[in-house]
Parts: sequence; C-alpha cells; structure tokens
Amino acid sequence: MDKVERRYLTIDLPCAGALLSGASRATSYKLAKNGDIEVLKLGRRKVVSVAWLESKIGVERGDLDGLIDGWYSKRNVYKSRPAS
Repeated sequence: MDKVERRYLTIDLPCAGALLSGASRATSYKLAKNGDIEVLKLGRRKVVSVAWLESKIGVERGDLDGLIDGWYSKRNVYKSRPAS
C-alpha cells in the first residue's frame, strides 16, 4: 500500500473555517471558541490540524492540499499588493 503524504500538518484557523464551512475569519474564531473547530495553541497563534480537518470533512489524506494552496495563494495576493 502506497503511503500518501500531506503537504501541511497544520493550517491557520481562518483557513480551516473557510474550508470547513465557508466561514469568515471572525466566524472561524467564534467556531473555535465554541469548540466546533479543534485548535492547537502555539503561543498566541491558533492553528488547526489538517488530519483533524480531513476526518471532520471526510476526505482522504492529502486531498485538501490543493484547496489549502488555493486559500493561501488567494490570501497572499492581497498582502503583496502595493499600497495606492
């Protein structure tokens, strides 16, 4: 049996909320506070295990890589735009 790898072990909470339910950043933090999204705290930063997210959504290991890449690339487009 071939071992399928993941590109990500953890992702930002807003990314997880968007992938899980199309939630905004603020709603993602509310879902985490209510316990609907399981978070890992790294200092002040909150991240979500991709393994947990895959099991919650019901997809195979590594199937979210493309969606995560898309979310991060879309997010980085706005950060890298020069100020007007």
